[in-house]
Amino acid sequence: MQNTDGAANECQLFCTFKIAQRLFGIKVTDIKEIHPLVNFTPVSHATEDVKGFVNIRGQVHLVIDLRVLLGFGHKSIDDSSQILLFKPHVGEAFGILVDFIGDVVETRWERIEALGKTDHNIHDKTLHHFSDFAEGICKLENELMVILNSMELLKKIEEKHNK
Repeated sequence: MQNTDGAANECQLFCTFKIAQRLFGIKVTDIKEIHPLVNFTPVSHATEDVKGFVNIRGQVHLVIDLRVLLGFGHKSIDDSSQILLFKPHVGEAFGILVDFIGDVVETRWERIEALGKTDHNIHDKTLHHFSDFAEGICKLENELMVILNSMELLKKIEEKHNK
């Protein structure tokens, strides 16, 4: 897959996380911070994927439950659940709730295959839930990592909530 920011052999760092035992990655350059869970302030009449607002060091962030947005359903929050907050260039103060934060993974863009060009065996019935904001799939040593585009993810969230 050709990176829009440069050469195909350029390395890129991804912050990895799991949702429903599936590995996802988002560019490290889009991540402001990873934060342990804090108390959520519910949003009245919000859709089920809106977890609520959190106040972190005086800044209020809207938190989306990515598990619900991707169609995997609810899961009880536990000690491994964390909030991934995005930098302002991605969008206004928002973050996503994930099941588990993994490692930072370095890979070359040439190793990332666009969703339309990957083996059909990779496509399970849940891929259609996030194909609009997935940049591709990268085969790692032990598993596949779905690369999400954070700006397209925010666009999808806004589209869903502006209906």
